Amino acid sequence: MFGMKTKILFSGDFAPIMGYEKIALQKKELIFNDALEIINEADLSFVNLECPLTISNKKITKSGPCIKSNPKAIECLKPFTVIGLANNHCLDFGQEGLQDTINACNSQSLPYVGAGFGDKIIKPYYWSNQDVSIAIIAIAEKEFNFEKDFGACLINPRLNLEAINEAKAKSDYIIITLHGGNEYFNLPRPKLRELCKYFIDLGVNAVICHHPHVPGGYEVYKDSPIVYSLGNLIFDNIVDNEEWNDGYFFQLNLDKNKLISFELIPYRQSVKLKGVQLLKGKEKLEFLLKISALRHILENKEEELVALWENFLETKKNMYISKMFIPFTFFAFNRLQKMFPFINTLLMGKNKIKKLNILRCASHLEALETILNTKTHD
Repeated sequence: MFGMKTKILFSGDFAPIMGYEKIALQKKELIFNDALEIINEADLSFVNLECPLTISNKKITKSGPCIKSNPKAIECLKPFTVIGLANNHCLDFGQEGLQDTINACNSQSLPYVGAGFGDKIIKPYYWSNQDVSIAIIAIAEKEFNFEKDFGACLINPRLNLEAINEAKAKSDYIIITLHGGNEYFNLPRPKLRELCKYFIDLGVNAVICHHPHVPGGYEVYKDSPIVYSLGNLIFDNIVDNEEWNDGYFFQLNLDKNKLISFELIPYRQSVKLKGVQLLKGKEKLEFLLKISALRHILENKEEELVALWENFLETKKNMYISKMFIPFTFFAFNRLQKMFPFINTLLMGKNKIKKLNILRCASHLEALETILNTKTHD
């Protein structure tokens, strides 16, 4: 019966930084405005906490920004059931920042999943009611977010399979939430899409992705939904992108352990709005039509999907090539390096960190590989 269904709600990146920090501390959960009712009505709700909540000023060395917010901002998330920590910013302020974030979650009795210390890192989160037991496995691409025995749960074939098999034994319904993809691209890179489908093949019932900072497409594979980007939930503008402030909740409706329907609930967020505002009327319809068009491409137009990926990379190729191959080397360069060791310091600097990130992060690496392969064919 529809009235007995279990509602599972997923939301994207929550980072109450910059102009949002003061608003978050003042409004707390009211920062979600009219969307708060949607969150409260869900039986199980998940949010990706995209920044450490810490007073530490000890930034790590990385490419890209280090972001954080006040630990008291955790009070905004009291309506949620579980907090996801598997993302590329969870270690921006090192071990101390991660521990402060966990302490903030504990202060509000909020369970967390996807990051931590030791064995806790890879453990799924379990939830149940009288009808169904659910497991959430939170994972992320590697991007300055793991150090030895602390940090985020990474995409790892062996460890992810172990978690899935454990979840199968302990729950009726398994969901993977994955932090990855290419920023500002509304569709998945080919290998990410392949990975998400593989998880479904292994017995996962849904895969929900976040990280691109724009609302993305979704598809249904073997009767199981795969969402490739929810967009930002709360995140002050750090880039000039017209879709930065748009996103959607994704709600799964279960009858016991069977998916009976799912729903996209779009919104707009900004510091100017002082939080989240649900889309209505014409704006809501236009948003849903746009996401529906992306679904149509994913499920029916493989060639167009490849073309859109390549067109996206055309706009990024100079960035990737410059990070990997500038400054240029030349004949007798090794001799100069030996004569003047300071050259290495000048040439590498932060460029070394950028190269390392491209090589370690699957989305960056696939982008570079595709760009170089295209130029080789050209």
